[in-house]
Amino acid sequence: MSRTKPDIAIPFQTTEIHDCSIAVIAVRPESNKVSYESVILRGVSPHAELIYMANLSGTVVRNAKIIESQYKLQYKFAKNGKSEIMKYPELQKAFHKKFNIKAEDAPIIGAFEAVTTYYDKLQKTDQELFQTIVDQKDLLEIYGHTIKKIGDFYIVDYDIPAIFSKYNNETDIFVIAVKMNDKNSPFTNLNRGIYEEFEKNQSITIIDSQSRSQMKWFNRVKRTYHISSSHIKAMFDMTNYILDSEGNHINFEQTPLGNMLLTRKIVTEDQLRQLKDNPMVTIKTGSKTKLINILTPYSVCQKSLEQCCDLINKIVFTT
Repeated sequence: MSRTKPDIAIPFQTTEIHDCSIAVIAVRPESNKVSYESVILRGVSPHAELIYMANLSGTVVRNAKIIESQYKLQYKFAKNGKSEIMKYPELQKAFHKKFNIKAEDAPIIGAFEAVTTYYDKLQKTDQELFQTIVDQKDLLEIYGHTIKKIGDFYIVDYDIPAIFSKYNNETDIFVIAVKMNDKNSPFTNLNRGIYEEFEKNQSITIIDSQSRSQMKWFNRVKRTYHISSSHIKAMFDMTNYILDSEGNHINFEQTPLGNMLLTRKIVTEDQLRQLKDNPMVTIKTGSKTKLINILTPYSVCQKSLEQCCDLINKIVFTT
């Protein structure tokens, strides 16, 4: 198979999407091995049916701009840490509360700035920044972003430079999409099934398991593979990772949630693209509004397709 086209074992069929739960699972470059793939397949098999399977070469991943799309907002924050933080009063308030210093007065930098402009002061490569674990007092996770205090600096989305450097022309990734046997089963059940299968297998390890041993199970396993955490995240994952034989992406209408939203005219395709590019949105709550990242609240992970439609219907789109 040419490295410029996806190697697809099970092609995706749009007939699978109606009124169901679909999740995407993609291995990280460092776990793109048959042993890891087999554990993932065993983990999902009691819970879901395999409806797409492909190996995507590094060239395909690059040409399809999968990683750029997957981490578009974090990339923006990692490039321009302080200026992005200063756009959101809610982020500034959370920063001040956590670190007891106003954001405007703090040495906030993006992760890309940390490994380039400020390398002489921090002495951290992208991989060293990725591996650095700090105490909870020096860590703020907010609206889908992470701010770590390392030395004198507050570093925004520390992991992004390393993630981008890991994906190159030589790093293939294994991608599957599965349809849940029970459409009402939470996405966490599928993730837990894979995690437990890894725990049973003593011959392979969860990536960075030692350094992350004190974290909750879902944070311990997150560097081994990516998995959709909600219907909203699955909609975006499907349009990023599922390709046809020519390397073309599927569209929103070919996803369970996207199809429902568009059929009911709750949003337009342009609004879905806007939401995918920036999931930090303002929603209406009665007579008030509030900022959320539509991908991160734990409650979103438990929402049904109908509830996700209701949530997206509350978004105040800017254009």
